Amino acid sequence: MHISSALSYLGAWRKLHQGHELLIKEFMRAISQVNFDTIEKNAVMAATQSGKHFQTKVVAPIDLRRALSHELESLGWMSEVAISYGKGRPSEGKSGQRRKIIDFAKEMIGLELVIGKRQFVESSLFVDYPILVRGGRVEIAVILVPTASLLKQVLAMNASSYEAICDQFTDLGPLPLKYPFVVLGLSNEPRPFQVTELTSELDQLLIDTAGLSLAEIVLLNETQNYELKELLPRNEKIAQAACAFANLSGGGILLLGVDKYGNIRGLPKGKELDDMQLRVADVIHNNCAPQPRFEIRIFDAPNDPGRCLLTVRVYEVENKPCMTQDRVYVRSGTSARPAGPDEIRRLILR
Repeated sequence: MHISSALSYLGAWRKLHQGHELLIKEFMRAISQVNFDTIEKNAVMAATQSGKHFQTKVVAPIDLRRALSHELESLGWMSEVAISYGKGRPSEGKSGQRRKIIDFAKEMIGLELVIGKRQFVESSLFVDYPILVRGGRVEIAVILVPTASLLKQVLAMNASSYEAICDQFTDLGPLPLKYPFVVLGLSNEPRPFQVTELTSELDQLLIDTAGLSLAEIVLLNETQNYELKELLPRNEKIAQAACAFANLSGGGILLLGVDKYGNIRGLPKGKELDDMQLRVADVIHNNCAPQPRFEIRIFDAPNDPGRCLLTVRVYEVENKPCMTQDRVYVRSGTSARPAGPDEIRRLILR
């Protein structure tokens, strides 16, 4: 078999390459060693030895899973891994915990082969894995799904193909999930490898910062960790927003190019954008004390590639409070305001 395609979410495929390159090579090697002709011959031999007549020319899912398990186990992967989580009924075990059986696991990577209805994939990604990720049991979920051409050679009724899964997840966007996963398409013939990333770079930044995608921010308008501005505000407002974010746990992001109603307006590209970046950097450098660490990034506007969005990510300062114009500013709902004496005291003691 071969891996022909990857549907990645929250940069999962990139993260696998950056932090788990050896594991990628291992499971790709294991998959390449799975041969349908060999599986069929073994099935014929087993049927003959048991006195049965082997009639089908397709591979049973259990035989495919067994062949993949043999290859992965030879490379040190654990199979049929039971991971306990949460609280269940006492009848579910001595500890009363629920259990999730992962097909294969190694170094915080969960790998599952799904040959069945689309709902099985969704159940793993939307129900099981979020709990395992929050519990620190798994970092990235990898789901193996046969392509439409491979399914013709597998004995599985009403099973969803990789292509169907891709269409479903693309139409669902934005997904409410907050952990990285990748769905890999399995083929029985080599194809040019293609990676489709469901999450934009902007959404990856926003979700990593405060757990919301751009669409969710637009829907909710603003939260403490974000401030939306259609245009770059006055210098004193920039400094106040930066100080308030620097005093906030986890920092925050000033997102320019989105109006207060959540409409994406975008900013013009060119010299005007360059001037904006220089102005923001200059204001924070010269007006905030202690100076917080910050990062300015530019992203294409999703509704108009000719325009862009600008993000100013301000990190929380260690030595609080951060001040500007001899005043301490904190976040209050969706804006910055001067802090009161009790709030300043709490910042100092934090």
